[in-house]
Amino acid sequence: MTSNEGEDMDKLPLPIRSLLSRPLTTGVTFFAVAISIMLICGIERLRLGIEKSFESTVSGTDLVVGARTSSTQLMLSIIFRMTDPKNNVSWKTYQDISRNEAVLWSIPISLGDSHQSFNVVGTSPDYFRYLRYGSERKLTLADGRPLTSGDIFSAVIGSRVAASLDYDIGTAIILSHGTGVSFQDHSKIPFEIVGILDKTGTPVDNSVHITLAGMEAIHVGWENGSPPLPGAQLTPEEIVSRSLTPKTITGFLLGLKRKMEVFRFQRVLDEFQAEPLSSILPGVALSEFWHSLGFVERSLKLISFFVLIVSLTCILAIMLASLNERRREIAVLRSVGCSMIQVFIYLVMESVALAIFGMLGGVFLLFGSMLILSPLIESNFGLALPMSGLGAFDFFVFVVVLILSIFLSIVPAFLAYRRSLADGLIVRL
Repeated sequence: MTSNEGEDMDKLPLPIRSLLSRPLTTGVTFFAVAISIMLICGIERLRLGIEKSFESTVSGTDLVVGARTSSTQLMLSIIFRMTDPKNNVSWKTYQDISRNEAVLWSIPISLGDSHQSFNVVGTSPDYFRYLRYGSERKLTLADGRPLTSGDIFSAVIGSRVAASLDYDIGTAIILSHGTGVSFQDHSKIPFEIVGILDKTGTPVDNSVHITLAGMEAIHVGWENGSPPLPGAQLTPEEIVSRSLTPKTITGFLLGLKRKMEVFRFQRVLDEFQAEPLSSILPGVALSEFWHSLGFVERSLKLISFFVLIVSLTCILAIMLASLNERRREIAVLRSVGCSMIQVFIYLVMESVALAIFGMLGGVFLLFGSMLILSPLIESNFGLALPMSGLGAFDFFVFVVVLILSIFLSIVPAFLAYRRSLADGLIVRL
């Protein structure tokens, strides 16, 4: 160490100089606290990201309607497209309800097919006109155009589909029968990509959208889920001449002219005589579903709690382990006039300084890791993590860590307080 460096060290407070004199133990403790702060605050951001993703999946839709089933099943199939619907709604029922004077707009949804594990959604051009997500945000196109009523063999894909499969406008794709991994392809009927949607952070990103006519076209000749016999498959030109009006759909979304009528109209749907239907308010259903997954939130908070306990225990363990090695240091402080109270405060300040530096390091690691991992998480899981600054929860964690570090440092500080001056100066052979 040069003389200038020594002078600079002398200007530092005594607790800081003591920490720097033990770089290994200080570094280990600093790293433990920094990692714990990063994990605690990162887990909370992950929890908020999951909750926000749930809440922003669909907005501006008054009712989601499908065949009679549970609200959870209806939401998972139509909104999240995570499960296959057990029953469908007849096309006549959809038309009768969509023509009701209380209905402002309706969006039909037909599911059951896939492309490279991504869901295929049969719908109408109103899907791109009326569907909203987040804070009433409209679907926008990164490239190309939306579907029109005249499109039969055209597709508009979500942002993740395009990114994962490296698709572009004009790419021809083959759809598969059924969801997930399928070995039955509609290989004779290719679809051309005409549009790519902007990223939404919702199931829209993972979907291939075609018209209802296109959904019917790929199933012409299919009987009871079985493909046409060899040689019986019609060409696209022959299919276009057929009637492509669907017989059933999975469900539909409704927007009402007056929001105050939503409960009355929901009762009308639940008592619909032509066929049994279920209807849910998406905002209420999403909130209920999230609370039904409360164990996820509780698990994340429990993990955060244990991470915090481990990091603070690490501070206590290292301070206790180093206390015996520092007997002479404490005795020297006593010999130059420091009272036992001053030594006590000195050790508490050292613990607080270590906690503060660990928190600063944790904040640095948190934002650094978020800058690196957020794009990967969003592209792979469609989950957007909030990139906001430090919030109330973060400062609450900082205060808790400071308070607990003070209390934990009382134990080694009290042990040092009780030791006599001679205990540290006697040389033991």
